[in-house]
Amino acid sequence: MRLRAAILLTCLFAIIHAEAQDDIIRPAATAYTISAGHAHTADTYLTPLTYSGWNIGLAFERMQAMKLNPGQWVSKLKISLDASRATNYAGNGTMWRGDLSASWAMMRRWQIPSRFTVGVGPAALFSGGTLYNPRNGNNPAAAKASLAIGVSAYGTRMFRIAGTRVLARLETTAPMIGAFFSQQYGELYYEIWLGNRSGLVHCAWPGSYRQFDTSLTADIGLGSSWLRIGYRNYFHSSRVCDITTRVITNSFILGISGEWLSISAASRISPRTRVISAIY
Repeated sequence: MRLRAAILLTCLFAIIHAEAQDDIIRPAATAYTISAGHAHTADTYLTPLTYSGWNIGLAFERMQAMKLNPGQWVSKLKISLDASRATNYAGNGTMWRGDLSASWAMMRRWQIPSRFTVGVGPAALFSGGTLYNPRNGNNPAAAKASLAIGVSAYGTRMFRIAGTRVLARLETTAPMIGAFFSQQYGELYYEIWLGNRSGLVHCAWPGSYRQFDTSLTADIGLGSSWLRIGYRNYFHSSRVCDITTRVITNSFILGISGEWLSISAASRISPRTRVISAIY
């Protein structure tokens, strides 16, 4: 009799737990943005001079409460594509830059007083691109690539201005340890193509490789969607094999964001259903 009661209680607990899982909805907070601003670029493999000009970028971002513990953990995927054109002080030289970067993070979050939400956690980061200086005859380009583990953090606060919802957010991502590509100083890519491939991968740590991607944004409610405006600062600095690379951009952000649900027609939403947002 006791065994039957124990089995019944176990089954009942499993059913209740399954129903509780079904009563949780995790909308995806997605944003599409374009950025434009100023850029400073330097790479001693190509030239000892610093170049300054403009930078434009496109970005996609997706945040969602994680299934394993939606109340405390969120995931964030961000993909960015940037392009820069800069000139030297004399105005007779041009350097182009193209970069594709992606990061995925899982962050533990806390809701603190005054309607603030903060989160921090590990992140996997990848970036790849090139710098191109047509003034160089033999080696006009410098390839860049890195793969690292780092930290991602954010903070948000929801408030109203004249009855309109506004979500303010500060976020940043930085690598801590990983690997990045760099040829030796003065080494031709033709030599690498011929087989001289030793010493091309280097340890990325804060002493040799630093990168911060920080943005401050405000999402303004426009019905079911949000207008995103803000500021982005990107800082990259690396030094290895007597080659110093530095990229700094300051950009204005404009885009559209919102929270979207994927619910099938057969899904049933009960009064006990909880909607867990990833950003507040």
